[in-house]
Amino acid sequence: MSFTYHNPVKIHYNTSLENALAHIKGELPSRILLVTSRGWLMRGIAKRIESALPHARIHIISDITPNPELSHLQALKAKLSGEQAIIALGGGSVLDSAKFFAMQGSISASGGELHINHQGTKEQGRTQEAKNTAQNMEGHTPINATINANARLDSSVLADMSFSTGLVRGKSPLNLQRSALESKRNITPLSKAQNIGTLESSELNLQALQDSKLKQDSKLGQDSKACKAHDSGLHTSNKGTQEGYTQEGRAQDMQSGRAQEVRQEPTALPLFAFPTTAGTSSELTQWATIWDSAARVKYSLSHPALYPQMAAYDMSLFASLPREVLLHTTLDSLSHACEAIWNKNANPISTHHALRAIELILAYLPRLLGDLRDCVARECLVRASIHAGLAFSNTQTALAHAISYPITMESGVPHGLACSFSLPLLCECIIDEAAKSTLEPYRAEITRLFERLGVSVRARDYGLDSARIEMIFERLNARAKNGLLDIERAKEGLKASAK
Repeated sequence: MSFTYHNPVKIHYNTSLENALAHIKGELPSRILLVTSRGWLMRGIAKRIESALPHARIHIISDITPNPELSHLQALKAKLSGEQAIIALGGGSVLDSAKFFAMQGSISASGGELHINHQGTKEQGRTQEAKNTAQNMEGHTPINATINANARLDSSVLADMSFSTGLVRGKSPLNLQRSALESKRNITPLSKAQNIGTLESSELNLQALQDSKLKQDSKLGQDSKACKAHDSGLHTSNKGTQEGYTQEGRAQDMQSGRAQEVRQEPTALPLFAFPTTAGTSSELTQWATIWDSAARVKYSLSHPALYPQMAAYDMSLFASLPREVLLHTTLDSLSHACEAIWNKNANPISTHHALRAIELILAYLPRLLGDLRDCVARECLVRASIHAGLAFSNTQTALAHAISYPITMESGVPHGLACSFSLPLLCECIIDEAAKSTLEPYRAEITRLFERLGVSVRARDYGLDSARIEMIFERLNARAKNGLLDIERAKEGLKASAK
């Protein structure tokens, strides 16, 4: 099989806020926007950041609400002026709001579509210098690896892919097409190529890079056709990274169920993420979820420019999470992991991460909910969220999430519950044999997990009846089609649980 895996976010794991900022303060500009919540502001988080970045002028936005509303974010964005980078500290709503602010240009909606009015500014690019070492579980994967069926990838390699550290220095991540041909050639690594300085310009000079690679291969006596075929696979990540990723912002209309597409060439301010909940994994994806409750629309802003430059995990920031938030956010992680497996976009690396997330959640969620002081269990669930994010960042979500949005929008059911209560049922509806066999060892345990946690898996307990379920399935958005599932069987199963 051939597949592509891509995630450009640099991970600093089990570090302190101050140490993570020390990694980047020499690269940060002077004007910074801090996006956080009032709760973190009251705990003195702004003062800690100001002390760590004494050179910076920091503007703070702290009035971020759960399921951030488009109109509120538009009003806040309109007041911004001159910010050059963004630090986001909070849960999924804070991180998604920060991505909204990071996009250059105004963002508006009409006719069920999200419109990005691009200002035409040059791409800021990544401020992180690529490093080829990993310390304290520091991970960074700015290379798209497309692995050909003829190139051997054994289980020992997959086992070590949780936090890959192979890097290419430059402003934009590159896609590296790996083939059987390449495995037989002694090609100088890109990081050592001549004229690699072109990668550090504000706009990637792809032709210079291609010329450099062709010269290298010519020196090695390689056939020029083979060289051109290899180099044709090199492209910047913001030109499209793999099947399923585009340059388009997508808006899912709750009423029509259509995926509205907005073609764009946006740029974004550099974003540095400090998550405080272990669930949404927004810090590891190119998506932001924005809501318009008045219009009954959930928008998904999507572009490779929205990947944060860095995600830093300070365990002290997770220590005060209440039980309910822990439960809901971890069930969101579980849903991300399962949906990454029964997914048409799945690949061996994404599946590896998804399975590790499931294993950690099954083992440690009941343990942590039984004792909120259990630091080991808490840290394991943070790692589960990272693995889940690295999984579904490549696959997108599927049916469980598609049916959850109207449930959250119309009934106020927390997202983590709305997107996870159907998991035991959907495990029974998998139509792909590979996905089915992958999840089979965990299927019964996933069902028992909901029983142990006292979380209902019956549709009626979430305000659903047969008519409403029928309506939801009539209006499913495009994400539902990612699932390798028998949708009709899933619908009938939900109806049966609504009685």
